[in-house]
Amino acid sequence: MVGISITTAVLWGIFSTLSDEGMQDAARWKSFSHYLQDITRGKELDISQDVFDRYLIYATTFGLSEKWVKYFQKQGMAVVPPWFHSLASTNVDAVSHFVTMIAVSHAVGGSSGAGGGAGVAGGGASGAG
Repeated sequence: MVGISITTAVLWGIFSTLSDEGMQDAARWKSFSHYLQDITRGKELDISQDVFDRYLIYATTFGLSEKWVKYFQKQGMAVVPPWFHSLASTNVDAVSHFVTMIAVSHAVGGSSGAGGGAGVAGGGASGAG
């Protein structure tokens, strides 16, 4: 029984459940995640305001939302998206509220952020994508 378990564990580690296309997609999403991380670390130059808006949802999916908003806020480029009107109408700094909301939603969601990126690449289990 121990021998079968060890053999199964070794084979499980060797073979991937992804097709060749799935492995390529996973590599692209992982690379994109690293690119977003590099932006939050200041390693990417020539970043504009539209990058914040365009990639906010992806940064959130990869669990980078708090770092993403704080980085752009520090650069003076973080503007609360138009779909987040409830915070913009308060008397307190809207970006601070937005960062807090993102941090809380990330904490509530647990560590499922990285899995979300794979789900986007795969089209979901429903087959709708």
